[in-house]
Formats: sequence, structure tokens, C-alpha cells
Amino acid sequence: MDRGGEEEGGEEEGGERREEERRRRGEEERGEEEEEGGGGEERRRGKEERRREEEEREEEREERRRDEEEEEEEEERRSRSERRSERREEREREREEEERGTAHALKGDKYKQGPFTLSQVCDCKLAQDFSGNLCSWFLVPAVLFNTGWNVVLSLPSASDSGCIVYKYPAEAEEEDACSVEIAGLTLKIRLFTVLTNLLPRTLLQCVFFVVGIEYLLSVTKIEDLILNSLALMVLVTIDEMLFVAFTGEQNAIWIQNCEPLEGTSFKWLDWLLSATHMPVGLLIFVPITATLAGYILNHVTMMALQAQATSCLCDLKGDSCFAPRFLAGRLAAAASL
Repeated sequence: MDRGGEEEGGEEEGGERREEERRRRGEEERGEEEEEGGGGEERRRGKEERRREEEEREEEREERRRDEEEEEEEEERRSRSERRSERREEREREREEEERGTAHALKGDKYKQGPFTLSQVCDCKLAQDFSGNLCSWFLVPAVLFNTGWNVVLSLPSASDSGCIVYKYPAEAEEEDACSVEIAGLTLKIRLFTVLTNLLPRTLLQCVFFVVGIEYLLSVTKIEDLILNSLALMVLVTIDEMLFVAFTGEQNAIWIQNCEPLEGTSFKWLDWLLSATHMPVGLLIFVPITATLAGYILNHVTMMALQAQATSCLCDLKGDSCFAPRFLAGRLAAAASL
């Protein structure tokens, strides 16, 4: 009996222990489940926070994009307004230039307006003061008229034997020390000199005078004026170069030893020269120069018309130019759109 009771008591105690172990395991499992449930909640919360952060960053990017687009639109509007203002200023300048008319050709700050004034041709500042350039071209033919024609007209008539007088000084030991004096000219020599020398040279000088004026009024670069000066130097020194190249040695010595010429003149010419103190060559040359200059200015070059046409061609300006009126109509039509 005692053993049976002990066995039953042991079984009851073992059953209680097993139940306690089951309860303990259940509690542990429930604790683990609760712990696992709490970690999932934290992960969900972390995901939600990351999602909110991404949404906030996306919103910030959208805001920055919108701000950049607004700035670009603002810059484009400013550039458009600046272009419009520049176009308006250009149109105003064009209108002012059209109102001023031919500002470069017939009007100028330096010269008064007139039919034969040319202040600028395509902004050619080298050809403005053409009076000084004309003076340089005036001097070259003036030398010819003052020396050649004066000598030929003032020398007296003489026979063949009395035209040249040879002078041999007593102390002269060499032929080079002798001198020659031209006492006069025969009619044949005088006519031959005029027809073959003075008259062709006078015509050439008149042609050079006309061409030189036209060239000086049309140059636009300093190189052209330098070439013009070289051409003028050739015209001035061509006689000396021909003399050195083609004159024999003995003839050159006689010409170099020739004494100054002395001649007579007409009474009325003497009175005019003494009253004006002007050489006879210059007296002949001045009327020819004045006639040629007037002819050039009025008929040949037509400076006023050429200046006006050049202004229209170079600057598209002028009251009588078709280009500014055409462009003004186009601009007005474009502005009205």
C-alpha cells in the first residue's frame, strides 16, 4: 500500500512538473512571438519613414525644377525685352539718320553745305582737304609753264650764227672751263621746240592735272596716296632722268656750263609782269588751270552727283536714296506686326 501510494504521489508530481514546463514553454513562445511582433512594427515604421523621406526629397526636386523653369522664363522675358529695346533704338537711329539726309557726302561738320563740297566719301578722310592735294598737282605743271614757255617766248630772234656764243676765258686751260651763252633762237628752232616739246608736254600736263584731281578725290587708303606721290615724283624727275640717260658726255658738259638766259619781252607783258610780280609762265598757266578746274568740277566728274551717289552706295543714306526709303517701309511694316 505504501509503495502504491508513493508511486501515485510520484506520478502526480511528475505530471505537475510537465504542466509547469508546458506553461513555461508556452509563456516563452508567447514572449518570443510578442518580441517578433514588436520588431515587425519597427520595420514597418522604418519603411514608412524612409518612404516619407523619399517623398519629401522628390517634392524638393520638383520645387527646384519649378524654380529653375521660372528663372529661365524670366531670363527669356528679359532678353526679349532687351532685344525689343535694341530694335527700337536701332529704328530711332535709322529715322534720325534718314532725317539728317546725306550727312557724309554733301553735309559735314567740317564743310558747309554746297554744290561742290565733298566732306567725306565712304568716310575717306584722306580726300577731304583736296585743295592741298590740288596744290601739289598745280606745282608740277607750273614749273613747266614758268620755265619752258617763259624761255621760249622771252628769247630774242637771232640768225643761225648768232644763236650760240662761246666764251673762252684767258686763263682757261681745259675745255670744261669754257662757257656757252644762248643769245637767241631762230624762227625754225622756236617753232620746232614749241611743236615737239612744249606743246605736247603742256597737253600731257593738262591731262595729268585732270586725272590727278579725279584720282585724289577717289582715293580711300594711304597706300593710294603714296602711289600717287611716287607717280608725281616720276613726273617731276622724268626730265632729269632722260637727260642723264640719253645726253652725251660732251653735250652734258656744255649744257652744265651754259650761262643764265637773258631775254626780252613785249611792252604790255613787261608792264603786267612788273605790276603783278608774276612770271610769264604762271600768267599763262593760271587761266588754263582755272578753266580746267571749272570744267572738272562742273562737267566731267559731277562731284555733287557722284558724292550723293557714293553716299547712297556706301551708307544707304540720303534724301534721294531709294534704299533707306525701302528699308524704312520694311521696318515700319515689321514694327506694325
